[in-house]
Amino acid sequence: MKKVLPYLAFTAILLTFYGCPSDFDDSLGSANEEKIEKKLLGNWATTNENSEVVNFTVTQKDDYNYKVEVTKRNDLLYGLETNTFTGWITKFEGQRFLILQPKNQEVYYHYSINELEANKLVTCEVSVNEEQVKNLNTRELLRKEVQTKIKDKDLVADAITWTKE
Repeated sequence: MKKVLPYLAFTAILLTFYGCPSDFDDSLGSANEEKIEKKLLGNWATTNENSEVVNFTVTQKDDYNYKVEVTKRNDLLYGLETNTFTGWITKFEGQRFLILQPKNQEVYYHYSINELEANKLVTCEVSVNEEQVKNLNTRELLRKEVQTKIKDKDLVADAITWTKE
């Protein structure tokens, strides 16, 4: 039991500081509005130890949507029940966002795309505290919050760099 306690304490600290991604009841934009960006297709990996995901694969589902599959995750940080998502690009306030919807769920995860090149992707999770998530239950309210984050440059603080494999 003594050996387990430090591990549990460490896990609690990680969840407190990093937590799970914010799942919103609505998305910044709808699927089927922006055509996919071919540069996003492929296998991506990060060496960032604070990332919930280590590797993921993006394939084309149709002209507007992606299938995103988490292929390797950081089990200490990853708190979702699924590894499969439908994704799409939304443009808002001059910024591109990758919206991910877990398979068979009506919640949405948002990631700003800060940089997208042939072999490099830089993303930042759009996250808020748990109380704010409850209050951001419409597209209009979510857009206002994200607009503030863009203005305050709060979408680059915890950016993760991905390399195409």
